[in-house]
Amino acid sequence: MGTYDHGYDAILAEVHTRFGFMPTIFNSGGNIMILESILDGGNFIWITDADCDVTPLPRRLAAEADGHYVGWQVSIYPPDPDALPVDLTATVPGGSTVPAIPDVDSCTRLASVTHHTATADQLPDLIELALRGYRRHEQHTFHRDGTHTVSVGIDHY
Repeated sequence: MGTYDHGYDAILAEVHTRFGFMPTIFNSGGNIMILESILDGGNFIWITDADCDVTPLPRRLAAEADGHYVGWQVSIYPPDPDALPVDLTATVPGGSTVPAIPDVDSCTRLASVTHHTATADQLPDLIELALRGYRRHEQHTFHRDGTHTVSVGIDHY
């Protein structure tokens, strides 16, 4: 399995069908892999395991079969108003032109859902909850003990 092939094609196809965007995986540095998409209006959605990174699907499913859950974190961030747009032309094979996109302000979480025991196939429903909670800036946490807490407000860190 390659660095950017984590095996989530079917789940991400469902995300695309339900919500109209297709997250793609990228290396945020230090081989920390994140699923990302730009939403209508310019905000970003980032998807990782509950703690960090994106575990390849075969490894996630094996852990779930053993009763160990990786969970999910779905977060919505604004673009960084102070960053220059990222110019992707240098990374595109053949030198084709790709429009520059803004960078994400990863220190300002507008809404989120962290579910510590969610299974792989629950991802689309967690994305739906994050998108529904965006207008009120809801930050949902489903803890390992089964409790669910919600705070309201933009999370700056």
